Amino acid sequence: MMTTTRAVIPDDVKAAAMADLVLLSPSAVAAKHGIKRATIYKWLEREKPLIGPDALSNVVELKKGRIGALAMEYLEANLNAQIAQAYVTSDPNYINRQPAGELAILHGVLADKSIRLLEALQPRERDTD
Repeated sequence: MMTTTRAVIPDDVKAAAMADLVLLSPSAVAAKHGIKRATIYKWLEREKPLIGPDALSNVVELKKGRIGALAMEYLEANLNAQIAQAYVTSDPNYINRQPAGELAILHGVLADKSIRLLEALQPRERDTD
């Protein structure tokens, strides 16, 4: 009969992994700390009875905040990329090398996206019913 040896995970590594579970998925925590996913899930099952409903709702709120922060970071990166593209496409050398039909499409797309962005930035009027 073959016996398997369990890896001993130091308490500080387990504590760091458990703390990371507040903002990261179990798979992400396992990859980050080099721990088997099954181990992470076992820890979660053991610790779940110790976590009250208030703590769970706090975790949900923290995760929502993290997702919101990631969405804002993505949006900022996307807008920076669009700004860089706008500079490239406004270069006269670039413009002179493009077919007229493709420039017309590019102009239409850029104008449409700019107008939509401006509309999105406008404060919404509230209904006064």
